[in-house]
Amino acid sequence: MPSTLTGGRHSGVCGRMGWTEGYSATQIKAIAGIEVLGGIGVILPWLTGIAKVLTPLAALGLAVTMVGALVVHGRRGEKESFPVNGALLALALVVSILRFTQL
Repeated sequence: MPSTLTGGRHSGVCGRMGWTEGYSATQIKAIAGIEVLGGIGVILPWLTGIAKVLTPLAALGLAVTMVGALVVHGRRGEKESFPVNGALLALALVVSILRFTQL
């Protein structure tokens, strides 16, 4: 029985995102997990002062993820996604650069 996240061919929340049609439920969950872990990695190390080097590395990882998003949306002709992905890419790069210089 399909889960609510990926019922049918990715119904529910994922059903409104056209890019999910080319990916399996496992791949979609992996991308979501990478993004969540990246977000945690950007905040917690710097906030706690433990392994601060992880913050700019996590931000750099999120930047790479956003480059991938731009490529996928570009191939699918989903140009309306470019501003959001571009802004997230820019923010991730700024955080990465600023935090690397503060180490």
